[in-house]
Amino acid sequence: MRNYVYILFILLVIWIAGSGYWYVCKVRGDCGVYTQAGTDQMIQSFAENDTGQSSADSLQTLVDEAEDFLVSADVQRVYFDISSAVCDMSAISEEYLSKLKFYLENYPGKKVIVTGHTDSSGTASFNEKLGQQRADYVKDFLVRTGILSGSIDCSSRSFRDPVASNDNSEGRAKNRRTEISLLK
Repeated sequence: MRNYVYILFILLVIWIAGSGYWYVCKVRGDCGVYTQAGTDQMIQSFAENDTGQSSADSLQTLVDEAEDFLVSADVQRVYFDISSAVCDMSAISEEYLSKLKFYLENYPGKKVIVTGHTDSSGTASFNEKLGQQRADYVKDFLVRTGILSGSIDCSSRSFRDPVASNDNSEGRAKNRRTEISLLK
C-alpha cells in the first residue's frame, strides 16, 4: 500500500511539472528565455583577441559592432491576437536580444523604447490600456532575458500610428503590434 502511495505521489509531481511546462512554454510562449548564449560568445571572442588591440579598444569594437547590428536591424515587431496582451516572442531573435543586452550593459545611459499599438476596434480608453499592457508584456520579456528594467521605456500609442489600414482584417492584424527600438 505504501509503494502505491509513493507511485501516486511521483506521478502527481510529474503531472504538475509537465502542466507547468505546458503553460509556460506552450501557452505563454516563454520557454525560450535568451540570457547568456550570445553575450558569452561575444565575451569569448573578446577574450581570444589576438589582433594586438588593447582590451578597451577590443571591447569598444565589439560594442560598435553590436550597435551597428541593432541599428541595421531597425525596429523589431511582435504581433498580438485581437484584444490580447500576450504573444509568441519567438519573432525576436536570440542574436538581437544578446546584442541588445551587451550594448546596454556597455552604455547604461542608453534606452530601449517599447511601444504598444492596437487596431481601431474598441474604445479609445480600452485601446490605450491594451497598448500599454502589450508594451509591458514585451518589457517583462526583455527583463527576463537580462536587460535592466531601467533601460526600457514603455508607452502606448493605441491606434494612433497604424502601419496598415484598419478597414480590413489583414491591416488590423498588422496594427496589433509592439515595437522595440533603440532610442537614438
